[in-house]
Amino acid sequence: MLESEQLGLLVFSPLAGGYLSGKYRHGAENGRRNTIQFPPVDEGKSEPIVNLLAQIAEEHHSSIAAIALAWLIQKRSVTSVILGIKRIDQLEDNLSAAQITLSADDIQKLDEASKLAVEYPGWMMQSGSSREVLLETGELTKAY
Repeated sequence: MLESEQLGLLVFSPLAGGYLSGKYRHGAENGRRNTIQFPPVDEGKSEPIVNLLAQIAEEHHSSIAAIALAWLIQKRSVTSVILGIKRIDQLEDNLSAAQITLSADDIQKLDEASKLAVEYPGWMMQSGSSREVLLETGELTKAY
């Protein structure tokens, strides 16, 4: 929608309070997310995304955080990101994202992994002109 309306996006908390840096992978118990879950993260949906970021980071010889930021800044609608850093090494790592060029395949994989579920009524309009409708009886029929 941002692109179709020619709007820009200034991203606040692009690493979701450190979650997309990978530091909370595999149940790690360090950091503030163990005392306050802010910003809220659906860990069930997000962990596979972080794992994919880690795989891409390894291929690029980079950090998970830098790949997450590179993914954002390569989006046409993203005008800037607001970094939240505590240490100079975090700043340097975050800034390294500007030197990373993700492939179209990398971006497609990340976009697909992070795609939001289609909500009603959108899911009814996804499959062309005929729609399959599940009736209350459990019977599947086509609606046109």
